[in-house]
Amino acid sequence: MNTYNLFDTVHDQGKQDYAYLPKSSPLKKHCKKVKKNYRQACYGRNWTKKKLAKKITKLCQIINLSKADMVGLVEVENKNVLKQLASKCGYDQFFITEGEDQRGIDQALMVRKRKDLKFFGVSDIPVRDFRSLLKTKWAYGKKEFTLVVTHWPSQRSPREKRFAKAQAALKKIDLNTNVIVMGDFNIVEREEKHLKKIWPLENIMKEKTYFYPKEMVWNNFDRFYITENFKKQFNILKSTIFVPYEMKSVFEYSDKKKAFYGSRVVGVPNKKYSDHFPIILKISN
Repeated sequence: MNTYNLFDTVHDQGKQDYAYLPKSSPLKKHCKKVKKNYRQACYGRNWTKKKLAKKITKLCQIINLSKADMVGLVEVENKNVLKQLASKCGYDQFFITEGEDQRGIDQALMVRKRKDLKFFGVSDIPVRDFRSLLKTKWAYGKKEFTLVVTHWPSQRSPREKRFAKAQAALKKIDLNTNVIVMGDFNIVEREEKHLKKIWPLENIMKEKTYFYPKEMVWNNFDRFYITENFKKQFNILKSTIFVPYEMKSVFEYSDKKKAFYGSRVVGVPNKKYSDHFPIILKISN
């Protein structure tokens, strides 16, 4: 699930998290270091403990409706805010990376303990100039598998950066074992044929999860990729988007200068929760 900038209200040394500080913070002056396009929003946002608590409650509402035992997360700032989320949602275990993202967002995983699910280990795998990979190893019953949570560079970055992340990830994955790679891949349709040349895992998540207002298109950003071995060893019962009523919203084009002025798009993600619809994978062994 993309948590859409889950930040606490405290500055992390070396990170540009100034947008997610209270307006009263003297560190707000450092918004001048933020990229020009985001500077005004950085100065204007008043991120408080009350607003954070409300966001955590909203996220837990959706997460608990999903009834998921394992929840992969992207855009989580740090262990502090992840601990708050896990506690509120009722998850026993949680893990997070500490990557090189300039803003400080990382990948995380929350897990509810089950008798048939055994934890073997976790790795925070650094990827130079990119966000880390969160790699965890598990046994479900008698079968072992690896779960990787990743977040590739956005569409504001050139395609080559996303493909570099793919190649870096492949160096850390044994394709002859049971592996799931999940997260926000930021891949658009025109990049698919090029990605398939270097990324041998199978995407089993076909539905669109992210609405891009600028072009009025839906994108298949959020995915589950699996190895051939995983497909043989486990039964895939469900792989779909999770769209509870609470997450549905309407986008209205109100700018008279834009081509889509006057249009309304029904059923887009409600940003009070997230700007992406979550995805669900249900398996049996």
